[in-house]
Amino acid sequence: MATPGPGYCHFPIVYQQEFFNQLTSEEVRTRFVRGHPVRYWFKPSGKRNEALDRRVYALAALHARPVLWEVLLRAVPTEPPPRPPSPPEGGGPPAPPSFNAVAAPSSRFERRRIRFRMR
Repeated sequence: MATPGPGYCHFPIVYQQEFFNQLTSEEVRTRFVRGHPVRYWFKPSGKRNEALDRRVYALAALHARPVLWEVLLRAVPTEPPPRPPSPPEGGGPPAPPSFNAVAAPSSRFERRRIRFRMR
């Protein structure tokens, strides 16, 4: 494949060379156990590999729980968020919020009521 797309690793252009050195610090080696080749990853001493570890942990977290990408894609708002109210004419401070108004929950966890029973 000559053009980047699915299957490629995409990185921001601002990443430094040190990140990529850490990402590629380990090398694959082969040893024979009971006559069969076994591949393993070897980290040379003195080389750092924190970037590789973070990438592997993030991939493991992604695969640990199923993500319904289609549902997330449908949930993306198609309109920009509403603008905050403009200050009143005359340059005074904005009007205080009404205390009778209840703020909408910011996440699905705040909308859910948690009930439990002590035994």
